[in-house]
Amino acid sequence: MNQATKRTVIITGASSGIGLGLTAAFLREGYKVVANARSASKAGTLEETADLAVVDGDVAVPETGERLTQVAIERFGGVDVLINNAGIFVPRAFTDYSQEEFERVVGTNLAGFFYVTQPALRQMVKQGRGHVLTISTTLVEQP
Repeated sequence: MNQATKRTVIITGASSGIGLGLTAAFLREGYKVVANARSASKAGTLEETADLAVVDGDVAVPETGERLTQVAIERFGGVDVLINNAGIFVPRAFTDYSQEEFERVVGTNLAGFFYVTQPALRQMVKQGRGHVLTISTTLVEQP
């Protein structure tokens, strides 16, 4: 992929696991990447480069989604792909969740999707193109 055709992808939950693997794969394929996690810059797994912007922020906070799209536009000219990968899991029965745990799960796994996707989609509509992928868990089938 040459510089003129490089596409930009935003990846949440990018500092470990699937998100980190996706970040590495998209960079290898010639994409520009905006990588996000709560403490992405402190995780030690991602290092800023000309093609990689590392953005700290909790997707459960509305401003994080706006900031991710803004960084993609300012650094790389737009948003072509959004991968919603951030998610949390509380390893105990749902009936034992505290109110704080419930709010964290809903904030990250549900509201985070909304807060990140809405501004990215606005930009994609302006561009006339784009793709949104959302990675979920088997817990949606077996709670």
